[in-house]
Amino acid sequence: MTVPTSWPDMNFANQTINEFLGNVAASTVTPSGGAVAAIGGASGAALCEMVCIHTIEKDDYTDVRTELTDIRDELGDHRNRLLELADEDSIAVDELQAAFETPSDANRTERLC
Repeated sequence: MTVPTSWPDMNFANQTINEFLGNVAASTVTPSGGAVAAIGGASGAALCEMVCIHTIEKDDYTDVRTELTDIRDELGDHRNRLLELADEDSIAVDELQAAFETPSDANRTERLC
Protein backbone atom coordinates (compact mmCIF):
# COMPACT_ATOMS: atom_id res chain seq x y z
CA MET A 1 0.00 0.00 0.00
CA THR A 2 1.11 3.53 -0.61
CA VAL A 3 0.51 6.41 1.73
CA PRO A 4 -2.08 8.83 0.29
CA THR A 5 -0.88 12.40 -0.07
CA SER A 6 -3.62 13.41 2.35
CA TRP A 7 -1.65 11.55 5.06
CA PRO A 8 1.99 12.52 4.56
CA ASP A 9 2.84 11.61 8.16
CA MET A 10 0.83 8.40 8.55
CA ASN A 11 2.30 7.21 11.79
CA PHE A 12 -0.05 7.17 14.76
CA ALA A 13 2.72 6.07 17.11
CA ASN A 14 4.33 9.49 16.75
CA GLN A 15 1.15 11.48 17.34
CA THR A 16 0.16 12.79 20.73
CA ILE A 17 -2.97 11.28 22.22
CA ASN A 18 -4.72 14.60 21.71
CA GLU A 19 -3.72 14.76 18.03
CA PHE A 20 -4.93 11.22 17.42
CA LEU A 21 -8.27 11.80 19.16
CA GLY A 22 -8.70 15.10 17.34
CA ASN A 23 -8.20 13.28 14.05
CA VAL A 24 -10.71 10.61 15.07
CA ALA A 25 -13.25 13.31 15.91
CA ALA A 26 -12.64 15.20 12.65
CA SER A 27 -14.74 15.08 9.49
CA THR A 28 -12.10 13.03 7.65
CA VAL A 29 -12.69 9.35 6.99
CA THR A 30 -9.55 8.25 8.81
CA PRO A 31 -8.53 7.29 11.36
CA SER A 32 -11.56 5.06 11.56
CA GLY A 33 -12.73 2.16 13.70
CA GLY A 34 -9.96 -0.25 12.74
CA ALA A 35 -7.22 2.19 13.69
CA VAL A 36 -8.99 3.09 16.93
CA ALA A 37 -9.36 -0.61 17.79
CA ALA A 38 -5.68 -1.26 17.04
CA ILE A 39 -4.61 1.67 19.22
CA GLY A 40 -6.88 0.34 21.97
CA GLY A 41 -5.25 -3.07 21.62
CA ALA A 42 -1.79 -1.50 21.77
CA SER A 43 -2.83 0.30 24.97
CA GLY A 44 -3.98 -3.00 26.46
CA ALA A 45 -0.68 -4.64 25.54
CA ALA A 46 1.20 -1.77 27.16
CA LEU A 47 -0.81 -2.21 30.37
CA CYS A 48 0.03 -5.91 30.43
CA GLU A 49 3.70 -5.05 29.87
CA MET A 50 3.52 -2.76 32.88
CA VAL A 51 2.11 -5.57 35.02
CA CYS A 52 4.97 -7.84 33.93
CA ILE A 53 7.55 -5.17 34.70
CA HIS A 54 6.21 -4.51 38.19
CA THR A 55 5.88 -8.22 38.92
CA ILE A 56 9.41 -9.00 37.69
CA GLU A 57 10.79 -6.41 40.12
CA LYS A 58 9.26 -8.12 43.17
CA ASP A 59 11.36 -10.61 45.10
CA ASP A 60 8.34 -12.86 45.69
CA TYR A 61 8.15 -13.70 41.98
CA THR A 62 11.71 -14.77 41.16
CA ASP A 63 10.45 -18.21 40.10
CA VAL A 64 8.49 -16.69 37.19
CA ARG A 65 10.86 -13.84 36.33
CA THR A 66 12.19 -15.47 33.15
CA GLU A 67 8.72 -16.38 31.90
CA LEU A 68 7.32 -12.92 32.62
CA THR A 69 10.31 -11.29 30.93
CA ASP A 70 9.56 -13.33 27.79
CA ILE A 71 5.87 -12.43 28.00
CA ARG A 72 6.76 -8.74 28.46
CA ASP A 73 8.93 -8.86 25.34
CA GLU A 74 6.18 -10.58 23.33
CA LEU A 75 3.68 -7.97 24.48
CA GLY A 76 6.03 -5.22 23.30
CA ASP A 77 6.18 -6.88 19.89
CA HIS A 78 2.38 -7.13 19.78
CA ARG A 79 2.03 -3.49 20.82
CA ASN A 80 4.32 -2.39 18.01
CA ARG A 81 2.52 -4.57 15.46
CA LEU A 82 -0.84 -3.16 16.52
CA LEU A 83 0.49 0.36 15.97
CA GLU A 84 1.61 -0.69 12.48
CA LEU A 85 -1.83 -2.18 11.83
CA ALA A 86 -3.47 1.11 12.83
CA ASP A 87 -1.42 2.86 10.15
CA GLU A 88 -2.16 0.14 7.60
CA ASP A 89 -5.89 0.33 8.34
CA SER A 90 -5.98 4.06 7.72
CA ILE A 91 -4.07 3.68 4.46
CA ALA A 92 -6.52 0.99 3.29
CA VAL A 93 -9.56 3.05 4.29
CA ASP A 94 -8.17 6.13 2.51
CA GLU A 95 -7.54 4.08 -0.63
CA LEU A 96 -11.06 2.65 -0.50
CA GLN A 97 -12.55 6.11 0.01
CA ALA A 98 -10.55 7.42 -2.96
CA ALA A 99 -11.95 4.58 -5.10
CA PHE A 100 -15.51 5.39 -4.03
CA GLU A 101 -14.93 9.01 -5.00
CA THR A 102 -13.71 8.06 -8.49
CA PRO A 103 -16.29 9.33 -10.99
CA SER A 104 -16.38 6.41 -13.44
CA ASP A 105 -17.24 2.81 -12.65
CA ALA A 106 -14.30 1.53 -14.73
CA ASN A 107 -11.78 3.66 -12.85
CA ARG A 108 -13.39 2.73 -9.54
CA THR A 109 -13.11 -0.98 -10.33
CA GLU A 110 -9.47 -0.52 -11.35
CA ARG A 111 -8.67 1.25 -8.08
CA LEU A 112 -10.39 -1.42 -6.00
CA CYS A 113 -8.56 -4.35 -7.65
